[in-house]
Order: sequence, then structure tokens, then C-alpha cells
Amino acid sequence: MCMCVRACVQVQNEKEVLNDCQQPQFFIDKQHLINDVLDSLFTQKPPPKFSTLVVNATCSGSYSAAGCQQVPLNDTMEIFQERQTSRCTYDPQDENYLLAFHVFPGKMEPEFQRDVRKYSIVVEYEESLLQMMTFTAHCDTVAVTNYKEYTEDPFQWAAALETDSITISLKRMSPSANIYEKRRKYRDVSKYTFNVRRKSLFDYGKPHTYLASYDVCSLVQDCNYVFEPLTKCGLQKTTYISWNNMIDDVNKMAECKGGLAAGRWFIPCSSCYDEKSCDWKSALWQPYDCRYPDISDKQLSSCFAGKNLLFLGDSILHASMKYALTRHLATPPWGLPSDPLVAKVVNNKQTVMNFQYVRFKPLDTEGVMNVIPADFDDKFRTLINGAGILHNNASTVVLFGGAYWMQPLVYTWLMDKLASRGLKNVTVVIRLDNAAFHHPTKMTEYRIWDATKMLKRSLSVADMPAQRHERHVQVVNSFNMTAAFYKAFRSGGYCSCHFDYYYRRNDGLVNSVYSKILWHSICNGAEAPSSD
Repeated sequence: MCMCVRACVQVQNEKEVLNDCQQPQFFIDKQHLINDVLDSLFTQKPPPKFSTLVVNATCSGSYSAAGCQQVPLNDTMEIFQERQTSRCTYDPQDENYLLAFHVFPGKMEPEFQRDVRKYSIVVEYEESLLQMMTFTAHCDTVAVTNYKEYTEDPFQWAAALETDSITISLKRMSPSANIYEKRRKYRDVSKYTFNVRRKSLFDYGKPHTYLASYDVCSLVQDCNYVFEPLTKCGLQKTTYISWNNMIDDVNKMAECKGGLAAGRWFIPCSSCYDEKSCDWKSALWQPYDCRYPDISDKQLSSCFAGKNLLFLGDSILHASMKYALTRHLATPPWGLPSDPLVAKVVNNKQTVMNFQYVRFKPLDTEGVMNVIPADFDDKFRTLINGAGILHNNASTVVLFGGAYWMQPLVYTWLMDKLASRGLKNVTVVIRLDNAAFHHPTKMTEYRIWDATKMLKRSLSVADMPAQRHERHVQVVNSFNMTAAFYKAFRSGGYCSCHFDYYYRRNDGLVNSVYSKILWHSICNGAEAPSSD
């Protein structure tokens, strides 16, 4: 059986890669290809010389030249199972072990041995998607990742910045259970842990204690994730003669009126041609025509005093709430993002905070919602009923949004729900989408979201408050700033869209920036009529 293969062929010097995946097209025997890949896992032979391999049975569609995105091999389960069966055994002593584990790219230490249970994998910043393969030693044992993915075929892992942990659990299947059916009969027998550390840009640059001697570079978008086709990508040298010169210019600008101001990142670098020469810890998000001033703890405390804040969203919105609580209001975080928060009194008993977790499964970038999920109504009702006394004015603030699901229908649903509860004039802040799904995942059937279409869909909500004459509504656009740093996602989910530390108090540069804009929109943006 033959199939068409598009491949980015690795050049011998390993410094150049053929980026146009649409050019090389040739037919090869599918089983011969798979056998070559598998043989490399069990022998000392080097794997086939492909830096990226994209298999498409019909040769239809196109693959972005920038990035050569990796897609797992299709329709090869039967071959992998056949090869696995030929190597595994039915010896009870083998059921606790993996026969082999392979990861690319990345350096794993120690080398894989079936008796060793813990490993470390170090990956460069540029390599944010890992390809992995496992083989179990026992024929009735399967390997499952901590995201419940079964690993009989090659699987992918979006490597978050710094340390992420992959747990592969071995599960003993009942001999009567079919590997392709829903797995109902199994028991845990053992596990392996792989701690993956992907380097951060912060690992490369040196602190610029004397910024006057460095170039001021700007970054609108990464060249591998272009969402404005007519705008230059990558680091660009600006006309500022020094970092202080840029800061002086910014301080002369008027304050931004809302959360939609277009902008770019400023970064001090030894050379704008070398991103590893930059001090990324000093990176500054800056709109073109206005500025978002820093908000001190005292200012935010004063702004929040007397308000009842109601958060309705997913873990992305939760991260912004956590940022306010831990960084500004000296309140320890609690539980997981999916844990509800009901009428928590903070800010020296001056502010009430409430949180309800909602999201829905991702659509592709073409997808448009036709029906609001039922649990949205349930979570909205729980949020409102548990928040205590709510006034129909600016003292009640509703914050709504998340990672990847804001659409006009969702916006309309929220405004109608608020009106039905007599809350038509409360302050509303809508948080638009993050950069997300820039890696192929099972949740999107291995489709990669188109950045331009994603931005367009998200911004379709941005014009709605003006069209509906809702001056008490503010919209915060975080897509542009996250898209420029799309590889800087951190742990916490399959969407590659978390820019905070999911389980820790450290917030991350990007999360702190759009959280600041969120608070600015509450304190200085929306105009809610006083109507009780």
C-alpha cells in the first residue's frame, strides 16, 4: 500500500531545513516507512532523515511553510499493533514494564531502561512540540498518559516552559477487552515519569543593567505564527536611540480608554537579529497611541472597594483573578480553577469575589456556535444566586471570557441573561481569546488553528458593544500579545494557551500584562449608568 508523503527534509549540516512542505512530494510504501521508524527505536540505527514528517493519504490541503507542523501518522494502528505483538510477551513478569520509549526532539537522561522509572528531558525553547512513542513489554498492557491518551501510536506533547511532567501509566487489560473498543476492564500496574524542561527565552538573554547601550527592538508577531499578513514578523529595530528614550516617549502618551488598543512588544537586545541576545524579562507591551499605566496595590484596592466582582470563565480568566488576589490584595489562592468561589470577602472586607468555571470543547477556526451549552445557564444561575445582594450599577462587575471560545452568540447570551435578572446596567468586561491550538491536538482532530481566522472571529465580538450602544461594556483583546509569545505557554492544559503557572503563584510576564489591562478596564474604562 502506497501513500503520498510531504516532508521537510533535514539538510546534512543540520542548520538549514527545507521549509516549503508543499514542494517535496513522492510515493513510498507505507509499511516500509513505519518499519524504518520502528527499527530505529530498537537498534542503534539513526531514524529516517526527516525533521518533520507529514502524511496525507490524499495529498490534499497545504501545510504552512513557516513551522512545518508535525502531524501524527494516519491509519497505521494495525501496523503498530502487529509490530508490538511481535516483540511483547505474555510473561506476567513483564506487565510492569515498558519495552521502549522514544522522544524527539529533546535530550533524555538517563537513557531508557525498563527498570528506571524517572527521566529528565531537556528541550530547546524553539521546540515546543514533542513526538513520543511507547511500547509495552506485555501484550495485554497499554500505556496511558496523564491526559488519558493511549500511546499505541505516536503521540504528541506540547512542552510547556520550564518543567512539565508526563506520567505514563501502564494498565493491564483483560484478555477479552478489545484494544479498539472503549476500555472498561483494566487495572493500574505501574507508571513512568518524564520531567520535561523546555528552556525559556529568559535562559538565554543577559540582564541589561545598562539599557542605554542596547537596541530597542519591537515584536508584533512571530514569523511562525503570523496573524497580520501585511505586517513584518520577528524582531524589528526601532528608531529609539535608547530604552530610556522609549520610556520617556511612552510616558508622554495619554492613558488608553479601553482594552482594545493595538500594540507591540518592546524588548532590549544586543542585536535585533538575535533573539537570544535580548533581555526578555524587561519586555514591555506597549500600544501605539496610548499607554496603560501601572496600577499600584493601593489603587487597585481603592478601585475594588465596594464592588462585587463576578467571574464567569475558564482557567484563563481564573489566572487573572488569582493575579489580583495574590499580587495586589495579599490573599492566598485556593483550589483549582474548576473549583467554584462563592461570595469570598477580600480587600479588608471591602470587596466580594465570586467565580464559576465554564468552557466548551474547542471548535476549529471556522466553527460557529449555534447553541449555548446547557451548563452555561446552570453556572450563570449559580453565580448570580450565590453572589449576595447585587445592584444594577457599577458596583457590580461581571468579567466573562476564556481561552478560545468567545463568539457573538456567547456575548449576546450573557447580555440577555444579565437583563433577565435586572442587571442591565452593571459593568461588564469581556476578555477575548488567547493564542491557542497552535499545535495539533486530539481535541481538534489534529487541526491547527489558523491565527488570522482566530483573531478575526474573536474581534467580531469587539464591535458589538458599540453596535448595541452598551457603553458600560469593555472588551480586552489579549490575542495579539499572546500570539507574539505563542511559544511561551506554560503548563496547565492541552490548549497551549496558559500564560501563567497553572498551579503556582508565579504569574508569568504575559499573564501579568493582560491582567493589568483587565483591571484598567474596570477602574478607568466602562461607563455604567447609576440605576438601581
